[in-house]
Amino acid sequence: MNHNRKSTFAFPSGLSDRDAAAFCDFLFQLAADADARYLGQILRYQRSIRPPPQDPSQPWRANNKDF
Repeated sequence: MNHNRKSTFAFPSGLSDRDAAAFCDFLFQLAADADARYLGQILRYQRSIRPPPQDPSQPWRANNKDF
């Protein structure tokens, strides 16, 4: 993979392979913990912004005719 672009966030540079892996593991665990903690609120919000289905008996059919 080519990751030569500049980061827009202040991540530490010059980490060893081990430290980089540990840092990424920490971030993944942090995201998983946040998802677990706020899952109910996330799902409630997503339901509130999702348009209702055109036909409730066939909810997979969307109102969007773009595709």
